[in-house]
Amino acid sequence: MSNKTQTKTSLPEPAWVSRVVAATKPKNPDTYYFDWEEAERRVEFIEKFCRYPEGPKAGKLMQLDQWQKEEIIYPAFGWKEKGTGLRRYRMVFLGIPRKNAKTTLTAAISLSILFQDGEDAAQLYCAAGETFQAGIIYKALSYMVEADTRLSKRAEVYRNELRYPEKRSFVKVLSADARSKHGFNAHAVMFDELHTQPNRDLWDVLTSSMLSRSQPITFVMTTAGTDTNSLCYEYWEYARNCAKGVIEDDRFLPLIYEASAEDDWHDPKVWKKANPGLGTILSEKNFRIEYDKACQMPSYINTFLNLHLNVWTQAAERWITDDAWMKCAMDFEPEDVAGLPCWCGLDLASTRDLNAFACLWVDEVNDRKYLKVYHFVNRSMAQNKKLTAGVDYIAFKNEGSLHITEGNTTDHRYIFEFITQFAKENDVQAMAYDRYMSGYIVSELNETGLRVEPFGQGYTSMSFPTKQFEVEILRGRIHHDGKKCMRWQMGNVVIERSPADDVKVTKKKSKPHQKVDGVVASIMALGQWIDDKGRSGSSVIPDVFGLDF
Repeated sequence: MSNKTQTKTSLPEPAWVSRVVAATKPKNPDTYYFDWEEAERRVEFIEKFCRYPEGPKAGKLMQLDQWQKEEIIYPAFGWKEKGTGLRRYRMVFLGIPRKNAKTTLTAAISLSILFQDGEDAAQLYCAAGETFQAGIIYKALSYMVEADTRLSKRAEVYRNELRYPEKRSFVKVLSADARSKHGFNAHAVMFDELHTQPNRDLWDVLTSSMLSRSQPITFVMTTAGTDTNSLCYEYWEYARNCAKGVIEDDRFLPLIYEASAEDDWHDPKVWKKANPGLGTILSEKNFRIEYDKACQMPSYINTFLNLHLNVWTQAAERWITDDAWMKCAMDFEPEDVAGLPCWCGLDLASTRDLNAFACLWVDEVNDRKYLKVYHFVNRSMAQNKKLTAGVDYIAFKNEGSLHITEGNTTDHRYIFEFITQFAKENDVQAMAYDRYMSGYIVSELNETGLRVEPFGQGYTSMSFPTKQFEVEILRGRIHHDGKKCMRWQMGNVVIERSPADDVKVTKKKSKPHQKVDGVVASIMALGQWIDDKGRSGSSVIPDVFGLDF
């Protein structure tokens, strides 16, 4: 339990190391290295000093499951910065259903940080929406200290504070009502059930207090909630995007165990997917009791999905899944399809926001379509981390799907010139546009001879092409270039449904940073092709009828 850096040995590297490194390999491998001995030292501490605080194993030394080691502890503490030896990860986001021992594990990790980091005057906080909730982790870790004579000799346990005099360090309990307090200098924060936070005040106060620490870390451990406008859902989405590679953040460890919207909640494989501790930590017998209850009581289904499969039961209606979208990805360039007729869609936002130009080439002979979407934004927006919420617009530029114009307003003249040049190189049949914000560009494009058509954004205009777009993707008839910018936007889509079961992509229910402009432009391009087919006397097969939307 020494606080000093462990002396390196000549022990052979364990087999698990390659698995952990492969699963959590950083974007910039030259910046970090993996210290497997340090990772094992953390596990050794937990299994030698920490005891289960309750349940059938109460009082016994903890024995960690392999997933707890390989997916949480090893990467969180094994990865370090080259040169400094400091921790790589500054935040660990663990989204996991109830009864997978997240509280017990978090309490043990807290003690590892307190006793093994070697940090002088370290401030550790157990935080939650309510004092009772915040005290659950503290209660567990204080029991662990009192249950072990070696730990209890070094620490002093009080009602809401555990002190480590040797290092002038402590662990305290905080709840949301502490949001008005300042003066924190947190080394580590354990946020329990983040979905219960009434607002982001306590979060901002604590996380912003870490700036003077050399290797601060925030652990978030939470089940899914129901409020998709919450701080928790914002970070849940961020974690999902990090896990998918849409956002690249070497300092953030995303760990979400959940059933997807497409998963069959009756399938035991789905239960295990969302509950890694099922069969070891979580009793299969007890879990099945909850499942049977959901089967017998329809009103309990949402509760079962939320608490036991980690589903946001009131989350926005899902549309096209990431898997379905990426199955249609292929590598092609405009020149490869330039001989095909092309329909376009233009969704212009304000000069301070993201703008999108979608291009859909149609091969009617082979019943295939090819989609590319170009985006435009000003440099100030692209570099503003607050406005982008961590989404890497510069990476989108580097992949070729985003154009950045200089200054703090997007240059619509640049967009006009881009479209004009595109029309010269491709057989553009028509360009659909949203009347909002499009006046200047449309009038100028009219002068070039390009056929431009206004496209309504209400249910009447958008419902059929929105449904048809989904069908085209699900049946593999639209091929796109797989760029991350559109992939990110597809994950942001919120479908609004009318009483008559008409649908459209809505921006009103999305957060400001969750852009969908490219999706809307793509649907308009498809809709314009459908309209033109109708005008020519041809018909588009109504694939949307008879399908469950």
